[in-house]
Amino acid sequence: MQPSHQTQWNEWLVIIRLALAFIMLVTVGSAIAQCAPGVPSAGNPGCIPPNQANSPYFQPPTAPGMAPAPEPIWEDRWGAIAVDASTGTFGASKDKLNKRDANDAAIKDCQSEGDRGCEVLISYYSQCVALAQASTGGLLFAETSPRLENAKTHALAECGKDSCSVMYTDCISAQRMN
Repeated sequence: MQPSHQTQWNEWLVIIRLALAFIMLVTVGSAIAQCAPGVPSAGNPGCIPPNQANSPYFQPPTAPGMAPAPEPIWEDRWGAIAVDASTGTFGASKDKLNKRDANDAAIKDCQSEGDRGCEVLISYYSQCVALAQASTGGLLFAETSPRLENAKTHALAECGKDSCSVMYTDCISAQRMN
């Protein structure tokens, strides 16, 4: 008795399914044998971390005979705001090497407006400052922050009135010395 075409077709489907299953098993087995990037594996140079000398991707940090780059040296810069509370006049300084120089320069700037009662309101280094005052005059409010927007927001909040506005802003960055 001769098998029907349907039976032959079913046998071929079984053979194809078995072949696909075999291919999938072989593929999965080889995928498991691969290592993740940077994980050492026996004999596979692609698995050696790139910062190891025996990696094909290794690059020395400096050329032979050259010294490595020195670590950066940073120096703070100072600023200050001085005010005459009786008149509302203020003076400012920035980019000074130390607090005393910043304070002295701010007082001198304030006094250049003709006022003699100038005193330091705030000193700051390597950050931003904002000075706020009500439109009717009166006290000056200064705040510092690493971000200018934050310094403005805090100075206006300290001022506390809807009519307050920012009178002065500045940001100072540390200077790289090498």
